[in-house]
Amino acid sequence: MNARFLPILILLAWSVLGWGCERREYRVKMRDQGGIPQRVFTDSAPSTSELDALQKSYGHEARSDPETGDRYFEATFDDNLPLELAGANGWSRLAGGLGDALFWFERPLVGKYSWPTLVQRVESGILWLRITKLWAIQEFGEERAEAIDRFFEETVIPGVVDGYLRFVGAGSVMTAQRVGFGLRKPDSTHELTPDEFFRLQVLIPIIIDVSRDSNMTPDELHMGMLMGMDGGSTKAERRKAWRAAGEAVALRFVQELDPGRESVSWNQIRGWGFSLLLFAAQPGKYKQLMLDSPAVSDSEKRTIVDGGAVYPPMPFGVRILGGSKGDLMTYELEPETRPFMGNGISRELDGEAVPSGEEGGEADQVLYRMRLKPADEGPLFGPPPAYAFWSVPDQSRQRAIFGAVPLAGLDLALVTGWEHLLEDAARSRWDAALEQAALEGGPDRLRDVLGTIDLAAPECLAELLSSGD
Repeated sequence: MNARFLPILILLAWSVLGWGCERREYRVKMRDQGGIPQRVFTDSAPSTSELDALQKSYGHEARSDPETGDRYFEATFDDNLPLELAGANGWSRLAGGLGDALFWFERPLVGKYSWPTLVQRVESGILWLRITKLWAIQEFGEERAEAIDRFFEETVIPGVVDGYLRFVGAGSVMTAQRVGFGLRKPDSTHELTPDEFFRLQVLIPIIIDVSRDSNMTPDELHMGMLMGMDGGSTKAERRKAWRAAGEAVALRFVQELDPGRESVSWNQIRGWGFSLLLFAAQPGKYKQLMLDSPAVSDSEKRTIVDGGAVYPPMPFGVRILGGSKGDLMTYELEPETRPFMGNGISRELDGEAVPSGEEGGEADQVLYRMRLKPADEGPLFGPPPAYAFWSVPDQSRQRAIFGAVPLAGLDLALVTGWEHLLEDAARSRWDAALEQAALEGGPDRLRDVLGTIDLAAPECLAELLSSGD
């Protein structure tokens, strides 16, 4: 075989690694059955040992979905939910005199200590940047080697690592704020959603900080941010603005490597990208970098010394070529009312999708979709927890006392929490007053008893009881 074609064959083989791996899909459906959780767990490809463990947790053998063929288990639990994927979860119901407050959360995988992973990812990123430095010296000429080396070591590497650390924290905040949040489609022209605007508010301070190393002008930075805020702009308009700014920034970067260059095009940038990947597919060209890097294990270094080929680990936990997309986990929460706080997407009976936590009517379902990436890639802290808070009014009692249902959502949850903080004697007086008030058809008993309780009532309850004075 002609040796010239070896890097291309390696690159092609590298790019399809993991393509044959079947993606596994999990689904958990949680139904609020009068404050008691009913749980349905579905797995598209369970092993025999996993089926045995699930059978013990759910108390029956696996059932088969007639439409998909997936195996599933279904049972009603108390507050001790099963852990199918060894993560963490919980269900809490606080019963109150005017309704119940409920809280549920799930984290599908065990939380790991992130420091060793962070160090590995940063070191692997630095390794890739130094591989890029060697490629740049080869691409733009050995006579520029000293200047290119200084540019990468003093500017590029510190700047990229600093930017990565900033975005790691921001990414953790953004993914936890709304589980299953999807990026805006290129042809979307609707106004920014509250979730999209939240992400801009998180990202803009970081972009301002990291832009110092890109030598962006204030006008370019301003224009780029405005285009990000303008959800109504067309795909062509956004592309024009970003292309102009991107080419200007790219030219300034390339001029650090090749000072005589007066222009740069996207075709050239794509060509350089492919050339870099071909270079990276030839580990013999950067053998010493691999031996010097903390990101390469001792056993891999012995393989290199013995003449074997070892490829660099993923930079910053990002898979450059090929690889699995990760398993898919979907949680479906079916509460009796729409959560007043949560990080899922509520789907009402009419099919409209709204962020969980917005004011509105009853929710039909709240969805949480997340990718379960391998431990060495994806978000540093793993998939975010899914959670929801909601409350269920005792409508008959509230109507009997107030003639309506004035306490719901967060207000009802706060009142229920206050009831659980009362001392036993005070709680007994309050419960008795609620029963009497419902029989009498008015809140006078509650006003009288509230004056005997030392613990201040939530403002919503105090205002409600004072409004009839």
